[in-house]
Amino acid sequence: MMYIELIIIDNFCVDFLILYASMRGSSARIRLFYIAAAALFGGIYTVLTGTFYVLESIPFKLAVSVLMCCSAVRFAGVRIIADVCIRFWAISFLFAGAVYGMSCALHIELSSGTPLQVARMLLIGGVLAAILYEALIKRAYAPKCICTVEAFFGGSSCIFTAVPDTCAVLTDGSGGGVILADKSLFENNSEFYFSRKKYRTRSFYIKTVSGTKKITGVMPDKLYITDNGTTYRARAYIVITDNIEIDGCPALLGRGIKMTVEKENYECKKTSKTCWKG
Repeated sequence: MMYIELIIIDNFCVDFLILYASMRGSSARIRLFYIAAAALFGGIYTVLTGTFYVLESIPFKLAVSVLMCCSAVRFAGVRIIADVCIRFWAISFLFAGAVYGMSCALHIELSSGTPLQVARMLLIGGVLAAILYEALIKRAYAPKCICTVEAFFGGSSCIFTAVPDTCAVLTDGSGGGVILADKSLFENNSEFYFSRKKYRTRSFYIKTVSGTKKITGVMPDKLYITDNGTTYRARAYIVITDNIEIDGCPALLGRGIKMTVEKENYECKKTSKTCWKG
C-alpha cells in the first residue's frame, strides 16, 4: 500500500475517534456515515498539507476542524457545533499530549517501524469498536405497554400517548417502525400544520386490514419515547391520519423503531392528554 494511503488511513482513524468521542459526550445525534465523511476529509487535508504548506497554518487548521465538526453534526445548530468543536479541540490536545508522553516515557518513535504498525492496528480496532458499540445500543425495541411520545418540530414539541402495534405492519420502506398519529394532535398547532413541507417526508406502503395503503410520514427534529420508566431517543416517521384512538390513546406505535437509551437530563412526564410545549 502506498505511503499516502497509509497517511490517509491513520489520520482518518484518529479524526474518526476524536469526532466520535466529541459527539458521544454532547447532545449531537450520532450518524457514523457523516463522522466517517468528516474524518476522511481530515485525512485528505493532512495529505494536502505536505504539498501546500500554507494549509499548516493555525487559521487553516482551525477552519478545517470547524468544518469537520459541522459536517459530522450536519450543521445541527450553533450551540451544538460550538459544543462539539470545543470537545474536539480538547480531546485532540489530550490525545497529542498522551502520544508524546508515551513516546518519551517508553523511548520509542511512533512515526515508523513496528510501533507505528501497532498504533495503526489499535486505531483501526478503535474505529471498529465504535461502530460495533453504536450497532449494539441502537437496537429495534418493541414496547409492550402504553408509551409517552414527545415529538419536536422547530421550537415546539407535541406530547401524546401511543399504543404499541401488535401486528408488526407499521413499517416504512426500509423496515423501520413508524408512528400513526391522529391529525387532531397537530391541528392545534397551526405553525406546524401549515409548514410541514419544510420537514423531511417519505412516502411508503403499509399493510392494513383493508389492504395495502400508500401513506406519507414526516420526520420530527427530535423524538423521545418513554416506555416503562425508561426514556429513549428514537428516529421514526410520524404519519398523520384520521380516526386514531385505541385504548384512549391518539397514536399507534409501530414495532421496530430504533431507539437509544437517552443520556441527557431529559424527563417526559406521562400525560393522559395531548399538549404542546414551546
